[in-house]
Amino acid sequence: MIEELKEHKSLLIALLVALLIAAVGITMLQKKSVDKNADGTPKKVEKNNDGSKNIVAKGMLSIEPTSGRFIYEVGETVGMLVRGSSDGQDAVGFDAAVKVNQSLLVFSKAESKLANFDTFHNANPDRVYVGGIRKLDSKTASIFDSAELTELTFKARKEGHARLDFIFKPGETTDSNIVLTSSKDGLGEVKGADIYVGKKVNLTTTSALILPSTNIKVTLKALTTESAQLDIALGEKSEPKKFTWGSGTLSKNVETSSGFAFQVEKGNANAVVVYYALEKTLN
Repeated sequence: MIEELKEHKSLLIALLVALLIAAVGITMLQKKSVDKNADGTPKKVEKNNDGSKNIVAKGMLSIEPTSGRFIYEVGETVGMLVRGSSDGQDAVGFDAAVKVNQSLLVFSKAESKLANFDTFHNANPDRVYVGGIRKLDSKTASIFDSAELTELTFKARKEGHARLDFIFKPGETTDSNIVLTSSKDGLGEVKGADIYVGKKVNLTTTSALILPSTNIKVTLKALTTESAQLDIALGEKSEPKKFTWGSGTLSKNVETSSGFAFQVEKGNANAVVVYYALEKTLN
């Protein structure tokens, strides 16, 4: 009888060990499944201050010229649109801290583009800050999908190149951020823009033109409903550049050649307007 009990006890222990091993295996498989995206690739994770893990924020802030034009003349108004994406999450606020050289672009105002958000702003010579908080009486979810958040207005003060960038470092939220309903930080990526202040000239297919104050010769080689083809020459060096029309009259692309940036706008008949500026500001 005693030997039989010992035998049953040994079987019971073996069974318990097998169940424990199986439970550990299931837990590990579940963890691997949780840590993978739908396509099977591993999810990016980061640790909180308490050591726990969070999925890395994937929201985005971007800034772009409202008109689609990247090159302006001195004295012109420059509108810059700030857009936001919250990666499908409900957002209750945003902070946009934009670094800008106000010796070239002088800030004048910020206008909210969200009816259900209260916004506020301040500026100093090196940056412009705009913050937005969803109104308490708003019952609508705010899922940003390249949503227009605010428009910043500047005045082109002098010729040169100005880079507008968000002040942001992944994992830090003291400057730019998207705040989610869960009180978690939603910003993971930012995209800035290059703005140039220079001059413009009218150009036709019938004659070449030497750009004022330069030795650069520009020739309009071809003009179609889809694009304009320019030849940009400095001395013996010549470069063909293709400018593709966007949804409006401006080319979608800015091209650089011989130290200058160029953008093209549709003109009348066989003509275009060529905007040009120094690619980099000379100190």
